[in-house]
Parts: sequence; C-alpha cells; structure tokens
Amino acid sequence: MQESIYKEFLQLAGFDQEEIATCLPEWIVAAKKLGLTAEDMHYAVREWLPKHWNLELAGIRKCIGLYIREVMEITKLHQHKQNGIKVIFGSLPALPFIFQAIKRIGGNEVFVSYPDICLVTVLGSFFHKPSVFIEKVDSCTIHAGCSHCGLVKTRLGAKMTQLIPSPDVIWSWGIACNEAPKMDELINCYLNTDWNAVFSSVPHDTYLGEVEEENEERCAYIAAQIRDGQKQIEKVTGIVVSEEQIRSSLEFVDRFMRKVHYLHDLACHADPQPLSGNELSLIGQMMTLPFNTGFAYVEEALDLTIKEVEMLIAQKKGSLPAGAPRLGCYFIPFCVPWVERMFRENGVNLSFSTFYAATRKLMKPTKYQDPYEIMAAKMLRMPGIVNIAYELDLTFEIIKELHPDAMLQGFYNFDRWMGVHHRITTKGMEEEMKIPHFYIEGNMWDDRAYRTEDLKTRVESISHFLKMNKMIS
Repeated sequence: MQESIYKEFLQLAGFDQEEIATCLPEWIVAAKKLGLTAEDMHYAVREWLPKHWNLELAGIRKCIGLYIREVMEITKLHQHKQNGIKVIFGSLPALPFIFQAIKRIGGNEVFVSYPDICLVTVLGSFFHKPSVFIEKVDSCTIHAGCSHCGLVKTRLGAKMTQLIPSPDVIWSWGIACNEAPKMDELINCYLNTDWNAVFSSVPHDTYLGEVEEENEERCAYIAAQIRDGQKQIEKVTGIVVSEEQIRSSLEFVDRFMRKVHYLHDLACHADPQPLSGNELSLIGQMMTLPFNTGFAYVEEALDLTIKEVEMLIAQKKGSLPAGAPRLGCYFIPFCVPWVERMFRENGVNLSFSTFYAATRKLMKPTKYQDPYEIMAAKMLRMPGIVNIAYELDLTFEIIKELHPDAMLQGFYNFDRWMGVHHRITTKGMEEEMKIPHFYIEGNMWDDRAYRTEDLKTRVESISHFLKMNKMIS
C-alpha cells in the first residue's frame, strides 16, 4: 500500500512506466533521506499538487519530474564521492554556461549541482515542507529571529544532517547574494569541515543608472572573476574546459533562454492566461541551475510545455476566464505556491516573475567576442545583479513587453539587502509605468512565519482593487 503512493507520485511527476520500475526503489530511499513519509506522498498526490500545479499538462508534470530526478541524485552524493566522482556545487548565480560545459566534458566522472535551491523547490513547491532542513539550523547559529535566506540555511542544514557531503569544491558568488560566501565560511568554521569554496564577487560600485554591460572595464573584471573561478575548479577536479567548449555551452544556454522567453511571450499575451505564474517561474528558474541530470530532459520538458500552451491558446483555455487581471511580480514565491493559488481563487492571475522573465535585450548578441566577457555582459543584463536604477530600467522593459495590469513586490523580508531594495523600487516603478504597485511582507522560501489567514485580507483587497480598476478602465 505504501509503495503504491510513491509510485503514484512518480506517475504525476511525468515518469513513464519503464522509468518507474527503475526509479521507484531509489525514490523511496531518497524520500526517507529528505524527511518525507508515505503520508507526505499521499498529501502531495491527493491535495497539494492538484491544487497548485496544472497536472493536465504533461510538460508541467515533466518539469516537476526533472526536479525530482535532480534531488534523487543529490541524496546519492555520499556514494558518488566514495566512487571517486568529483562533486561541484554552485550558488546564485550558478552559471549554467560553465557548469554544463564541465558536465559535458566530465560526464559520469563529475557531479554538478545547486543542492540548496533544488531541495527547497522540491520540498516547498511539491510537498509544503520547505523547512525540513531550514529548521535544523534555527536552534544553532542562525535562529528564526534573525533574517537569513532559506537557501543558505538549507545548505547548512543539509550538511549538518549529513544529507550532503562536503563537495570537492563549491563556486560561491557574492554578486547576487552576499550571504552565500559568508555561509560557506560559516560551514567551515562551525562544522569544522573540509568545505572547499572558491569565492567570486563584484562590488556594487557603479553609478546609479549606468548600463553596466556597456562598461568594458566592469565586464573585463567579471570575466576575470569567472576565468579565475574556473581555473581554481580545474585544479581541484582536473577537468579542463576550453574556450571552444564554453562557446558551445553559451550557444546551448542561449537557445534555452530563447525558448523560455517565447513561453513567457505566449503565456503573458494570451487571454485567458494558459499557465500560472508558479509554473512560469518554476520553468524560468531552470536557466540558473546546473542540472547534473543534464539539459536534454529539461529541454524536452520545456518543448512539450510550449506545444501544450500553444494548444491551450488555440482552444482559448486558461486557469481563469478571459479578461482576468494580471499581476506581475519580482519573484513569485512558487516554493510557497498557495500565494499564487490565493490570488487565483480571488480572480487574479499572478502572471510572471521579472527575475526569470528573459528579456529581448538578454537575447541580443553582446558587443564582446571573448566568451567570458559575453558571459559577464549577459549577467549584467539580469535584474538582481546590477545597480538599482539600471535594474528599474530592465524591469520597465519587462513590464512593457508583458503588459501586466499591476506589479507586486515583496516576499524578501528575510533579506537585509533585497527587502529594502523592494521598498525603493516599488515607488520608482509606479511613478514611471503608471500602473498600480503593491507590496507584501513575506518569505518566498519558507512560510512558517505567515499563513493563509495572515495574507487573506491583503490578497482579497488587492484582487478587489484590480478587478474594479479593470472594469473602470
């Protein structure tokens, strides 16, 4: 009886019968390591997944499945290390250009992953248990009263519980999340472990409004940081990546980004909206992950989703009736997917995340020829990486492209930097774009500090305003 519910979960996650026969025993073992029980599987299959994800779409089921595959592999990391496989972790931004090149060359002799974000995504988005590993660190150095990112807390918790071993090397960036390198140092100090980290960072010292990717000195500096990080990883792993292999990886990731952009273009211009913001953001996140299981399955899931969305548009089908208001968001909290569901139940689509909406500008070729400078320039076209005024300009471009009725900021109250950042940008966007902007306190990774009852009135008020505003306009 218990085994059947694990099997049913894999079926919902897009595994075919042959894959289930192979993966079922591994999934049962992996689930136990993740702190998931048969009751959790039952809850996910019967209630949580159907409420928050469109399981009628095979592409979305496959998207869920690819995260499950990745987490299953993460639970085998101790065994992989014992077998001599080199383990490389990343942190935001986990440059897929480099990691996929390393994986292509190293094959089964290397394991690349961003375990924190995979664990939080699977546990929060699909089981409503995002804090399985976060809770482990609340009682030690990083208690619940302090504001810390759920990703870095998950990394520490996963190491404290021995779910993951120390990697051969982790490439730790401080450009998007300045807490990531600090956490890697804390893991070494607090756990007295051999947590080997390569640190890369870039000071946020540009002029407000400067178009950073056009600053050749800045691009050269970031390119040097990428080169240096790659060289340090080569020394540890023995896996040498050539410039030609980097170019090939750039072309592949560019193609993937174009497909993500096309999917956003389809979903956000169709009426009714065929995909939820949760689903678009879950897919957009794939652009930032070094999947050890490879991008072939990821691209297959994306292609299938695009095909199904085109069919839904032709049939004029959506999660809400045509004309429903659309609310863009800096980062839709898809690891706390009931937020999107609550808006949907009030007749409003959470439409897209600006953090994951690949813009037309991101798709354009850069002026650089060196592959490392191309990577640097692409990084500097992404919101969240650049100075706040230029980020506003990038966000304006996204809003003009995707045409939301309003924008929603927030869900970063754990972040000393981004939390303040959101309060500032909310006013700037409203003044420039002339559409309503709203702000909600919350945590996009972990909902223990707030529940549906806490947000009910806020969501209802925003939704009522948007529907009335649309009727008037």
